[in-house]
Order: sequence, then structure tokens, then C-alpha cells
Amino acid sequence: MGIFGLIPFGCPNLWSPQGPKFGRYELILDGRKLGEINLHAEEEQPSKIVYACGDGGDGYHALALRPADGRLVVDSLDVLN
Repeated sequence: MGIFGLIPFGCPNLWSPQGPKFGRYELILDGRKLGEINLHAEEEQPSKIVYACGDGGDGYHALALRPADGRLVVDSLDVLN
């Protein structure tokens, strides 16, 4: 299970807190794995940009976040043109 959505234009900046209850997840854009994000930290940390992938090109894109282990949390997605 994970998070999935269609986003218009560009590629999002992902914001998330980090902490001891959170884990890792894969970021997949248009079926292509862009990277893995580790949200685990010894102490809770406030939300910040945990991934910025730049320009994804024109049109709509499919974004998937697939948990690898632990809990998955995303505060917001900033999609910039």
C-alpha cells in the first residue's frame, strides 16, 4: 500500500517531518524509480523538503510513494511550473 496521485506539470517537492516512528519509502514518477527517502531519525524533526526532483516536463504525471519499511508520512507536495 502507498500513496498515488496524478499531478499536473513539473515534479513535486515533497515535505515531511522525520522521527523515530517513520521509515523509508520509494518515490516513483511515471513508473520510474527516482529514489528512496528515509524519514527515520532518532528525534522528531519538523517538516522540511525531503525530495526535490526539478522539472518533470509538461503534462500530467503519475506519482507513487511505496513504503519500504515503517510508517509513511507526507505533509505536502509543492508542484511548480
